[in-house]
Amino acid sequence: MIATLTNEKRCTRCGAIKSVDAFNRHQGRRDGREAQCRQCRHQLKAYAYHVGGGKSQRLVYYAQYQARRVPRSEHRLEYDRGRRHSDKARARDILALAVRAGRVQKPDSCEVCGQLAKGHRLHGHHADYQAPLDVSWQCTTCHADTHLVGARIVPEWEEVPK
Repeated sequence: MIATLTNEKRCTRCGAIKSVDAFNRHQGRRDGREAQCRQCRHQLKAYAYHVGGGKSQRLVYYAQYQARRVPRSEHRLEYDRGRRHSDKARARDILALAVRAGRVQKPDSCEVCGQLAKGHRLHGHHADYQAPLDVSWQCTTCHADTHLVGARIVPEWEEVPK
């Protein structure tokens, strides 16, 4: 018996030619159906279930996992504790919202060195976190230099500026 393209299909596991209705749907396959018939898929899943320990083994693993993990509420509390009273976080959030809303425009170039910000991000540097919209737009390099002023470690071979 030869399988036709529309009504019948051969199961790759048992080799039987069956109606396409005996195969589950599968969008990723060319014909839109699983390679194994429903009966063979059921046998494969039942075997995997019993070899894997079944439901009881999964419940034991899940209980162990739950005992190890930190509850989500504790993660949230740690995150909030660090940001809730932070002037820095508040200033960043207000600036980000203002840029998204169009109330603050980012320039095309760094205000310090004038480099165009094609492939580089511009950072809004806050001199004062109490004025969240008063920022200096700087490229990554200039922003790092701004924060390193006074904290720069001078290598031995360089002369210390006087």
